[in-house]
Amino acid sequence: MRAMIRLSLMLLAIGASTVSHAADISETSVMALIAQLDKAILARDPEAVGILVSANADIFVTITENGVKQSFRMNKAQYIESLKAAWAQVDEYAYERKNVKVQVSGGKATVTATVVERMRVGGNRIASNSNESAVIESVRGRLLLTKASADGFLQ
Repeated sequence: MRAMIRLSLMLLAIGASTVSHAADISETSVMALIAQLDKAILARDPEAVGILVSANADIFVTITENGVKQSFRMNKAQYIESLKAAWAQVDEYAYERKNVKVQVSGGKATVTATVVERMRVGGNRIASNSNESAVIESVRGRLLLTKASADGFLQ
């Protein structure tokens, strides 16, 4: 159960979001996506996050704790359910997205960042650092997260 909670919490900051009516991918539009995602996460709004993720999204997370690695692959529905489960158990949650880099190529954008998370779950304080990567594509005229991966380290 503890591993699932931690997995869910690590997923909170993965990816990027949409810009309404935007089909063109640029560094500016992708940075706007990230701002929207951060706003949805801070509001702990799984539906708002879900709007920003492609129906066919592929999400892969590896978590390392005390030298032990666990990996998880999820689709959109599983990802949204994990967010709901995590937010239901978190008393305090804060994160900072740093070192954001956007690379636009071939009609896609790849966003990389370091995410630092701090939370309290059941009276226990948990901290994590993760290196994250997300692919943003235009889907039916909207920018959406289509693929995301995170390599997280729990402390």
